[in-house]
Amino acid sequence: MAYSSRPIVYQFASWAFLCSFLPGPSSAEDPAKKYALLIGVTKFKHAEMNGRDPLQFPEEDAKAIGAMMKESGYEADYLLGSKATKQQIETNLKGLKTKAYSEGICLIG
Repeated sequence: MAYSSRPIVYQFASWAFLCSFLPGPSSAEDPAKKYALLIGVTKFKHAEMNGRDPLQFPEEDAKAIGAMMKESGYEADYLLGSKATKQQIETNLKGLKTKAYSEGICLIG
């Protein structure tokens, strides 16, 4: 049976949607906070997910995108390579409630 990446993709979409419903920040916090969780994996644990034509430099791309986003005022967290496990991704997604607010921007990529 082939490993399917669909469930985790649906989780990303669900969390991105839920970011818009998170409670707003307290008056001491910046209401327009920008946050990004960037994930890049060059080689997956499950070989069938690597495909015949894999992305060339996803980890470096995530770092470069993060650098540009930081210049635009974003706080960026990264999960790269072997650190981008299902468990760690879920942990970071659950942690969005302390970093993303309905008045701000939350990007997951």
